[in-house]
Formats: sequence, C-alpha cells, structure tokens
Amino acid sequence: MALPNPIPDNPLRWDGWKNYNSDDLYARLCLSYESNPSPDQIEENCRQLLVWWQKKLPLKNQPSNPLSQMLRGGLDEAPAFLAEARTKLLDAELRSVFDQ
Repeated sequence: MALPNPIPDNPLRWDGWKNYNSDDLYARLCLSYESNPSPDQIEENCRQLLVWWQKKLPLKNQPSNPLSQMLRGGLDEAPAFLAEARTKLLDAELRSVFDQ
C-alpha cells in the first residue's frame, strides 16, 4: 500500500495506519518489496508516518473519543515499530536477511 500524499488526518479515510505493527517491515512504512525503495524513500515514509502518529498523541487524553479507542495501541507502539522498520531496511545486511 502506497503512502498517500498528503496522508489523511482521519484514520477512517486511510487503512495504512493499521500496518504499523505488521511483520512485513515494508508494509509498516507503506512500501513494498517489489518497489525496491531507496534509502531516501524509506526515511521519508518513516518521517511522514511518525509525524502523522505524533499529531494523534492528543487523543491519548480523550479515552472516550472513538478515534482514540481505534488508535489506542498505535499511539504508544507505532513510533518504535516504525523506527525498527527504518533501521532494519536501511542496514544493507539486515535488509538482505529480511528480503530472503
């Protein structure tokens, strides 16, 4: 699933946010193995997704908000999962192991 530009603020209009904890490192960053993303593309997608999640942090203080309930797990976990995907995909050795 490609990263839309701009990323919709409303998660109901975009399913890509659900991939933050995918086993597929590429999917976490809205990339695909087939597209053979460059290091710049990996960095850019990670940055955009981290910004998207950061904008959602105020929802943590609104537990009764339906969007907060929908995003609950990702609000805490997404940054670590996204950073892990970026780190592994930017390391040529780790990336080749994952690509096998």
